[in-house]
Amino acid sequence: MAPFIPHFYALILDDSNKEERNLGMLVGLSMLWVCDAVWVFGNEITEGMKTEIRFAEKLNIKVRYISENDLRKSEVKNDKIEKN
Repeated sequence: MAPFIPHFYALILDDSNKEERNLGMLVGLSMLWVCDAVWVFGNEITEGMKTEIRFAEKLNIKVRYISENDLRKSEVKNDKIEKN
């Protein structure tokens, strides 16, 4: 397994430049062809994320949603495990 984070392209491309934003979105979407699953983290789903989720669903890729609350529960579990 290897995670791929399409938002990485926002760090190297100018998101306010329409051509660069489109390039970043296309690169992210193209990676979905080789993915087994898409994990959506957090409570906010941006327009770009919605596009990726819709495309993943069209490719019959499982989409897993992980909320902020789920992440907090995980942190609590990890803290308890480390203390024992």
